[in-house]
Amino acid sequence: MKNDCSIVKDLLPLYSEDMLSEETAQFVSEHLKGCENCEKEYESLKGGYTFEKTENTAPIKEIKKRIVRKRIASAVLSVFLVLTILFTGYSLLSARDYFEYDSSLMTVNDKVRIVPIESPNGKVVGSSFAVTLPDETDPNEDALGISLVMFDERVTGCSYYFTYEPETDTHSGTDGGWVCHIEAWTTLWDRLVKVVNEKLGRETSPQLLEIKGHPTYSIYYSSNNGQDETHIRGSNIYKGLALPRLTLNYYIVIAAACFIVSLTLLLIFRKKEKFGKIMTYVSFVPLSYIISSLAVMGFDATTYSLTRDLKLIIVLSIFILCIFVSVYRIVQVRKEIKEINKLN
Repeated sequence: MKNDCSIVKDLLPLYSEDMLSEETAQFVSEHLKGCENCEKEYESLKGGYTFEKTENTAPIKEIKKRIVRKRIASAVLSVFLVLTILFTGYSLLSARDYFEYDSSLMTVNDKVRIVPIESPNGKVVGSSFAVTLPDETDPNEDALGISLVMFDERVTGCSYYFTYEPETDTHSGTDGGWVCHIEAWTTLWDRLVKVVNEKLGRETSPQLLEIKGHPTYSIYYSSNNGQDETHIRGSNIYKGLALPRLTLNYYIVIAAACFIVSLTLLLIFRKKEKFGKIMTYVSFVPLSYIISSLAVMGFDATTYSLTRDLKLIIVLSIFILCIFVSVYRIVQVRKEIKEINKLN
């Protein structure tokens, strides 16, 4: 009997799956009818293969939601990664290369009249320039205080700004006055466009700069290279140079300090999950600014065009911040999916 029990127990898994021959199955069946221990063994074995149907699909739905979030974060990551690459390329292509002054760089017409352009019915539709020669007398022209600067074809961008210089020499009694500072530049992008236009036979118009705003003023050209500005027109009342702005260097130092502080707080309170997530997001902000500043300015953030460079850095830092947030969300969703799979 004991031998039969040993044989039957070995055959029970196959018997429960109906994988025995007819004769062997009949033998096992007859034995189970008369052996209580083997019958219990068989019932327990059968219970192990019984699966209860469940209506709880919450874990599956939660995994699906997190997968969707992961896909959305991946799509956002891809978009901002492309935008970051394109914007970095734009900032490099549009970086200003300032010209040093030479006599062929520009021509300044001291007195200019604004001539209205009229349509056939007499309505003013625009304006043009007309140069007044020195021997012509027009009492209104000095009051206009308008100069027209025409640049060489190498120049693709130009600007000006005014400063007021007080009395410079108290012994000689030299009066001060308004000083107009001119700067001119080109960019790699403009040079590439110019080459394409030349190959296509397209003509490019020279850069014109209309200076107005004060009745009388002196004109100086700034090369933005650390040298004194060159006197062009008017009284020579100014001696100085345009200094590069150091503001962006200070911003990088502040951003680095903020990043170190946020990273320190993150390490101190790393066991607090919610606070750790908040500090992680906070640390992304200064880090994004530092990376964008390096991409736009390199390791030297001194600049002669503060407004332009700061705008580029801010926009690029927003793109990089979105990339960091997207990558962090993808990593978090992956961890959450793994935890749910372990629970199930």
